[in-house]
Amino acid sequence: MVNHICHVNGKTCEVAANAADINGGIVLPAWRLQELLPCDRCHQAELHANAINGLSFGKHERHILLEAPSSEGKHSIVSPIGTSRSDNESNRRAIRRLSRAGLLSISEERVKKQIGPDPWNSRTYHKRTVKLSPLGKAVVDKVGADLASGKVIRWSQHQSALLSEVRLHGDELIAVFDRRVRRHIAEKETILGDLRAFRGIVA
Repeated sequence: MVNHICHVNGKTCEVAANAADINGGIVLPAWRLQELLPCDRCHQAELHANAINGLSFGKHERHILLEAPSSEGKHSIVSPIGTSRSDNESNRRAIRRLSRAGLLSISEERVKKQIGPDPWNSRTYHKRTVKLSPLGKAVVDKVGADLASGKVIRWSQHQSALLSEVRLHGDELIAVFDRRVRRHIAEKETILGDLRAFRGIVA
């Protein structure tokens, strides 16, 4: 049993309490557990859905919501609308704002950039990547046409439906966590398999 306290209501997380049974006894580090828990379908999702009324989007937020991968996909880079420094900064601000509103999940990707003509002369840096949260996906599914047209969104007409779409309970939450853990283990095994194959080639 894992005693994980919910950051929203301050109570013990029931999904985390069953974590050992769900993942076959594998003990996950606290940071990985937090990453895989379905907070975005639980109290946190409810909190953000209830706070969405009155939220307005500029062109950069709308662009990111429409271009970001689905919540079930992989994080990806969403380029700014333009190439100026102002566009880059507006893109970063929009990503932070959407993340705070619970509509976007943020990660990082290591990118290698070649410097000069020599292929071995390169620099590695981290690039911010994003994908929609379940609430973000529900928003795009519900009002995507309004986002694309720039129309003012009347959140009061959609708030109940959005909350119903994203908020799960009991066994539904455990099923989401189970899928995420299985996907994480499968990805880890794929990476290990690629490393073993690479070592075999080098040897």
